[in-house]
Amino acid sequence: MTEEVSGKNLQTFFKQWLYQPQHPILRVNSNYNSSTQQIEIDIIQEQSYLFDTPLQIELTTNEGKITKAVQLKEKVTHVAIALPSPTFKIKLDPQARLFYELVNPN
Repeated sequence: MTEEVSGKNLQTFFKQWLYQPQHPILRVNSNYNSSTQQIEIDIIQEQSYLFDTPLQIELTTNEGKITKAVQLKEKVTHVAIALPSPTFKIKLDPQARLFYELVNPN
């Protein structure tokens, strides 16, 4: 019924969120490379079942905030983002759309 109303295939959604007893457990590692002016971020899924889900990353720098959308699929999702200055805050899911656990909060 929900697929008919939405017009979308929701099989992956139901498999991930209803039929298996896990949730995303995420670890974040980051490094700012001043020579390339990029921050490199690795988002690691620590749980055994790998989720396929979108995730927003909010980066705060002296110049303001930048938001980047990524798709988690693999054990490690690597993201490189050009920034003019180092970040002093990385926030996952700033709008609280994803149920997850962060194992190394900043």
